[in-house]
Amino acid sequence: MESDENPEAAPSEKPNLQGWRLYLVHASLYLGLVLSIMDSSAVSTALVTIGAHFDDFVHIQWVVLSYMLTYLGFALAFSRISDVIGRKWATIAALSFITTFSIGCGCAQTIQQLIVFRALQGIGGAGLYSMAFIVLPEVTPPEKLGIMSGLIGGVTVVSAVLYDSLHMMPDNDSLADMETRGPVVGGIITTYSTWRWVFWFNIPIGGTILVFLLLFCPDFKYRGRITWKQFDFFGCLIYLASCTLLITALQEGGSGSISWTSAAFIICVILAGVIFTCFAAWIAYLSRRKHSVMPLFPMRIVTHRIMLSTILVSTCVGFVFYSILVQLPERFQIVNGKSAEIAGVSLIALSGPSAFGQFTITPSFYTFRDTET
Repeated sequence: MESDENPEAAPSEKPNLQGWRLYLVHASLYLGLVLSIMDSSAVSTALVTIGAHFDDFVHIQWVVLSYMLTYLGFALAFSRISDVIGRKWATIAALSFITTFSIGCGCAQTIQQLIVFRALQGIGGAGLYSMAFIVLPEVTPPEKLGIMSGLIGGVTVVSAVLYDSLHMMPDNDSLADMETRGPVVGGIITTYSTWRWVFWFNIPIGGTILVFLLLFCPDFKYRGRITWKQFDFFGCLIYLASCTLLITALQEGGSGSISWTSAAFIICVILAGVIFTCFAAWIAYLSRRKHSVMPLFPMRIVTHRIMLSTILVSTCVGFVFYSILVQLPERFQIVNGKSAEIAGVSLIALSGPSAFGQFTITPSFYTFRDTET
């Protein structure tokens, strides 16, 4: 099958980054990745305390899900946005989103405000995650790609471990004591504070990354760089709509709102499937014919057997991983009466081996591949 789709945006000339400048750009992108992943997992150990603060345990799950929803919906979009405005400025835009709305999350006065700010924060998180995987290979010399891949995979998993350990209770208070006293944030930020520091913690890190990116990250040009007229706005819209319907149905199903067998749940799931099918058909249509609009998702990825199998495996693992990441801390605190500290430490058994594997296996793979070739 031939496609008239333009090639992925790629540097027409690889940025010549060497020495300390290369390391600072790497550090900035790794920190951005840490921010993105921490905000998708850190709140899980603080949900009980946040729910107690606002006296609302019905909608508290949406503090996590609103972030994950926009995170999922805009992860694809940011790769195309970077083709329009450039890698550097797309990364800075994402960083501005997550830092600005972290302030809003920390200052939220109602659970509804917090959910809205978390959704907006998720847009920035999606951008930082996507841009790390796009920019790092483009600025890294070929001989260092193995180390870079191991680091980026390890950082992805370690971020969840670190932040779950940073935002914990420093003692073994019961759930009742935790609800009356409020949360206490341990770690490097401060010994005693409120749950709001879970979000304010992002501000100094975001400011540091911003300075490094402005000073040291090159704004290199790309082959196939597109304009806003070529951006797939319709694809973004229907993809986000399908994600919203599916996540809403799965979250509300079986709760006090709707049952698993109710018409509302069934309709949401069916609509999500229909709209996602329309999204796939739209991408295939744009990929097979000559159009001025660039498809949001390159069709050749799903026609490549290795890439497709990798996506399917990652999806299956991700369902389990993030379900455990959110549900276990709540169970430990509400059902077992453990502190947030114990809830966070308990997740290390899940995330620790994953991080170790990422750090060790990926560089070995690149070394083996280079030896074979």
